[in-house]
Amino acid sequence: MSMPTDTQRGRGSVGSAWPGWSSDRSLRFPGVGPGSRLRSVFLAVLVVLLAVGGGVVGTARAADVNYVALGDSYSSGVGAGDYDSQDPDCKRSANAYSQRWRKEFSIEPVGKFTFVSCSGATTADVESKQLDSLGADTTMVTMSIGGNDIGFAPVVAECLLTGAFVDSVCIAASAAAGVRASNSMPAKLDSLYKKIKERAPNARVFILGYPHIFELGNCGTFSLSDPVRKAINDATSVLNGVTRKAALANGFAFINGETAFLGRGVCSTAQGGAWLTDSSAGRELYHPNQDGHLAYAVVLDYAVRGVNPN
Repeated sequence: MSMPTDTQRGRGSVGSAWPGWSSDRSLRFPGVGPGSRLRSVFLAVLVVLLAVGGGVVGTARAADVNYVALGDSYSSGVGAGDYDSQDPDCKRSANAYSQRWRKEFSIEPVGKFTFVSCSGATTADVESKQLDSLGADTTMVTMSIGGNDIGFAPVVAECLLTGAFVDSVCIAASAAAGVRASNSMPAKLDSLYKKIKERAPNARVFILGYPHIFELGNCGTFSLSDPVRKAINDATSVLNGVTRKAALANGFAFINGETAFLGRGVCSTAQGGAWLTDSSAGRELYHPNQDGHLAYAVVLDYAVRGVNPN
């Protein structure tokens, strides 16, 4: 990553080049103190961002925030627990990245927060069920979307059923999902993004990509093989590439989930383990856990403050 000089920063300390990462942050956010889990995830994400590169691209707008959180299960918080009982099917978690960001990160007051992300949502669902939450007074929008459009959950289920025995079935299913992403998603995403701009013309929009579910290498006797895990990750990368291109074309920020979760997929050997749920999570399988949503909140915070995490 190219670090700005003191002259470019107009300040004397390296920490001041990174909004929100000064020593004062531990005072604003008590959970960031030495030895805390929050601090550990902060530092882990920071190391990843420094390793993969990025740069300062602007500063956050100073105003009260009217924040609308759209999207699918990766945005609703499936895997992070503490779900809203008022709409149990959507599994909106108090620990979702949108919730973490507004409560623990935002410098400006979040005057209004509307949480309509829903497990299982497709682009069509967002258009028909979630966009009514947007308006001319909306100043910030976040969203992850696309995995359900390409049938990613059935692909993973197929891989779990057959991948341990016949690699070729899972590899073919994953490749087909990648083809669907390449062929059908550009138009779907572009149409949805244009509708978001129409409904919320004054909003800054942040599109979050998906992480790689798996790390490669030894993962136990009954784990999926490396070729199978790689095939699933490759399909994710295809969808992320399409999503990034469509987001940037519409003037939206794209947040790279692969970067944010680097080294933290299922089978991670990093201290603290994976930031996604494993097979013990049942129906919440392969979704960001609480640490994963904190990681998303960290990189979202970077993007909001004008630091490019990609």
